[in-house]
Amino acid sequence: MRESEVLFTVEAIISYPENESSWRYLRGLFKDESTLYVNDAQVSSLCLKILKTKSNYLFALSTLLDLICLGYQPNEDFRDAIEALRTSDFDKQDSDIAITICSILEQVDPIRVNYWVWRKSRLPQAA
Repeated sequence: MRESEVLFTVEAIISYPENESSWRYLRGLFKDESTLYVNDAQVSSLCLKILKTKSNYLFALSTLLDLICLGYQPNEDFRDAIEALRTSDFDKQDSDIAITICSILEQVDPIRVNYWVWRKSRLPQAA
């Protein structure tokens, strides 16, 4: 049952990635099952697909941050996609992808800038 719900939600997100509700619903499908969420290839592939478009990626970036905080290890494709989203405003390249994600989110999501600053402050030293 969950598999069909995940597939339906992934398709909804692909068609309208700026809809926060779809992203939240996807996360809710894995309630109390963080390991399944982190290991579901559809979730990480969806994030990468949206990030590579370089538009309407706010919730993909937020989801990736959540995955990383739950133990997901992003590959080089993710690192390249994140690097491509960095602006010239960044002083230095940070090797910690979670910190970089928070910094990008601080810029592209000004309404929640304080939240992203807080999230960054709560990250372990190396994600």
